[in-house]
Amino acid sequence: MKNVLSVFLLLFFSISSNAFPFTILAKSGLNVRKEGKMNSERVTTLPFGTVVEAEINYGTDIGYNCDYTHFSEIIEGKRGFWMKITYGKIEGYIFSGFGLVGEWVVKSTGINNAFRLIYPGPTCSTVSYDPQLHWYALIKSDGKLALKRSEVRLKLIHEFNEQDTLGAQNVFWKAYPLIIETNQSDTVLYLIGSKTNLEEGEIPAQFIAYEYGYSGDGKFLFPEQSVGFGLGGIDYQFHAFEDVLLTKKAPEGFVKKYQIELSTFSYSKSETKKYNLSQELELELPAQAHCRFKTPQLIFVGDLNKDGLSDFIYYSHTMTDGCGGCWEYHLFLSDITNPDQPFKKVANSISCNCIT
Repeated sequence: MKNVLSVFLLLFFSISSNAFPFTILAKSGLNVRKEGKMNSERVTTLPFGTVVEAEINYGTDIGYNCDYTHFSEIIEGKRGFWMKITYGKIEGYIFSGFGLVGEWVVKSTGINNAFRLIYPGPTCSTVSYDPQLHWYALIKSDGKLALKRSEVRLKLIHEFNEQDTLGAQNVFWKAYPLIIETNQSDTVLYLIGSKTNLEEGEIPAQFIAYEYGYSGDGKFLFPEQSVGFGLGGIDYQFHAFEDVLLTKKAPEGFVKKYQIELSTFSYSKSETKKYNLSQELELELPAQAHCRFKTPQLIFVGDLNKDGLSDFIYYSHTMTDGCGGCWEYHLFLSDITNPDQPFKKVANSISCNCIT
């Protein structure tokens, strides 16, 4: 669901209480003060991503798109006002310019833990960012792909100006509460966060799609269609098929599911192994639906962590004809130390259409 729409519904149904979840988005954390002013005594510091309960009046303090209807001062380029908050037993005041109303940070689970993946640009969805990770940009420079250490900045709507309209023809620019930016001058394709250091430099890549979706050069596979790549003495083949599962829950007595399988062949070992990627790609519908909307699509194949095995990124989107779609990026990284499961989904990033 779109985050902006969720925030609107939250505001609409919670007006009587005036207490709303508010996410702190200051990288180094945000000071909670005893009173609503800069020189007041500091109570504590809450880290990035903390969700507090904030006393805010919808209409008086905040509008539909998380932008403020008024501000009392500007701190570090961010417009805002002091608001009373509670977090557990902690009470005090924080400056509203350093966060957004709602829950805006993707939480760590089995994925989005040791690694994160971000698609840079404007967004109205939860952000898969963790300032504690080492961040790298997958960039295109001089026709080559490279991994380069990078800074990540979340530019909030409270510091937008007329230069942030995303083009004169885009009348919906204010629907984006934040923009994900970097310090890179080259074309940034993706941002990758890692708990451990990754090796910078040129990336051995067999395939990358620069345009994908309903049309473009992303690799969508129809049932019984395959696409293959080679890297370091290993052949990789992605294969699609439709599986038929017997079940009493369906009127027909069976269900059909579109599936994707990865097989590898090692020349040195003369060994073939197969891995089903369908569960991690959350494939639950018949092939007919996936074929109609051409999703998911393979958009990157290359060795990101430089362990000699290939990594890959899949793209998928909401299978709908109307507005309100979402798109997702699935990052699979290899683990050469785990021969039973050398390819695993480690991170994903979801973005949604902000226009309602």
